[in-house]
Amino acid sequence: MWSKNIDKKLGVGVENGTIPRIWVVKLYTANDADAVKQVSEFKHFGRIAQKSSDLSAGAVNCAFDGGLCHRFFQMMGQQQVPAYLILSDIQPDENMATDFELFDEEKYGYPSAKELERRARKLASHEVISIDGTFLEQNVTRNPLVKEQNVTSTTIWLVWFYHSERCSKTDACDKTVPGLRKLSVELRGVARIAAINCKKNKQSCRGHLDGASTIRCFLHRQNKHFVQSFLLDGGGGADHKDTLAIAGAASILKYVVQPGIELHYPSHPHRQKQESTTSAGAGSASAETMDLSKVDINKLRVSQLKEILRSRGESCIGCADKSEFVKKVRELAEHKNEL
Repeated sequence: MWSKNIDKKLGVGVENGTIPRIWVVKLYTANDADAVKQVSEFKHFGRIAQKSSDLSAGAVNCAFDGGLCHRFFQMMGQQQVPAYLILSDIQPDENMATDFELFDEEKYGYPSAKELERRARKLASHEVISIDGTFLEQNVTRNPLVKEQNVTSTTIWLVWFYHSERCSKTDACDKTVPGLRKLSVELRGVARIAAINCKKNKQSCRGHLDGASTIRCFLHRQNKHFVQSFLLDGGGGADHKDTLAIAGAASILKYVVQPGIELHYPSHPHRQKQESTTSAGAGSASAETMDLSKVDINKLRVSQLKEILRSRGESCIGCADKSEFVKKVRELAEHKNEL
């Protein structure tokens, strides 16, 4: 990678029909002793990433493109080579990849292929969906469940509208992304969080975007066509972040907290494409209802093992081999007396 092509390589998402990917980018100089020692291990990670559907590996030679490395060093707060940057799939600044985690060797040890994959999958475990205008109009600004009979649940969407060109001129968007990723995990099962680039989806964002970015809440109430929405990060003259957070939380509570309320949590569209929940030997049972005592777990595919864990609120962080997923599912089943 270098400054003239890094934006194109990282520019993946729903706009071009691809599944968002997590990148691990190595900053190095060819004459650095540690960088030379770590070449074979990073190549190993590259082969792991090449076989996966959601990981990618790249490298920047700082002797060749010192300007790009310097910009990363500024965001890191230090000059360090070799350095491994784990970049999330949400990059609001079109001029520079700004949302990343620096691999900490003191904390996580030697940057082995397995450990790099483990940290990358940890960062990828957020629940923010990158969407386009079509998805917004079909699933968020309208209620897709209105045609279903006896639907009594409420769906909450938090949508971050951002303009990548405007975000490039301020650091506000860069500061928003880490909080969104954290919030998406904390609100898993309650509210689905999505992000849409309004530079690429101008028509769909009309009326929703103010400035570089805006966060808006959309509520699908039972089986009604009408979708309620309100701003979470503006209005009322309040400009302090804590005041805005409290105001946003109060607005959601006002609409949602009612006796006997049932929440509907929309499925993740990209993961649906990646993984199938049906399996040979499991009939047509879904991951949620699958009786593990009647299934040979060893014969399930990795995608099915992942879905079983996800349906039960679990994950297998750092797992790479099928045997690790099988072990995790067995432990979960035994703990819940399913076997």
